[in-house]
Amino acid sequence: MARMRQHAATGHALAIGVCDGEISTLLKERLEAEGLSVFDPGGVPARRDGFWHLLSLTAALAGEASWSCLAALVKIKEVRTAWGLGSGGKAVAELDRFACQHLPGSVELAAELLADLPDHWRLTRQAVQEAWRWRKRLREEPLPEVAHDWLVALQGDRQFNTSNPADHQRTQLAWAWLEEVNQVAAAARDFDLESSPHELWALVMERLEATALEPVRGDVDLVLQGWLE
Repeated sequence: MARMRQHAATGHALAIGVCDGEISTLLKERLEAEGLSVFDPGGVPARRDGFWHLLSLTAALAGEASWSCLAALVKIKEVRTAWGLGSGGKAVAELDRFACQHLPGSVELAAELLADLPDHWRLTRQAVQEAWRWRKRLREEPLPEVAHDWLVALQGDRQFNTSNPADHQRTQLAWAWLEEVNQVAAAARDFDLESSPHELWALVMERLEATALEPVRGDVDLVLQGWLE
């Protein structure tokens, strides 16, 4: 960084070649901390987009369906809206109170507890019912069909501007997720795999993790060139 500052002070052009892709992310963050706008043509790891967290929770819901998974999902505004819980934090606060008083370990246990409790746990009951309904679909229906419906439920009313870096990455990740779902479902069908829905969803996430999202270049001060360039 000291050497680059010296070159920048002289007004000379500067090129950086990165021979190890794992260094690119660290270098990009350091350069941005120096106030430079940096473009990495190698792409952005999929798990760095906020939507990755929601997709990971989707896979967890199809599997263990723990209470912590439900609580994390309800903290996401798109999920609260899709489940009719309101866009504010009222549902989050109610689920926190429920957890403190009843210590549910799973969505299934929460449903059993709610069956004997008064109606004032309305938002908690609705969240549990929606989570259990989607879990049933995630485990029983064809992967591509339920993945598409889940994505539409969460993002169907949103307008995306793909010139915006955040929207550009979000749409890329959504399409990549659907593509991986289709490929995993096709492989399971072609090879007659006896895998559980949770295992298939975990495989989708494992394959998606290797995806690099193409960033919006825009106006930049520096491009991190790879060894090939």
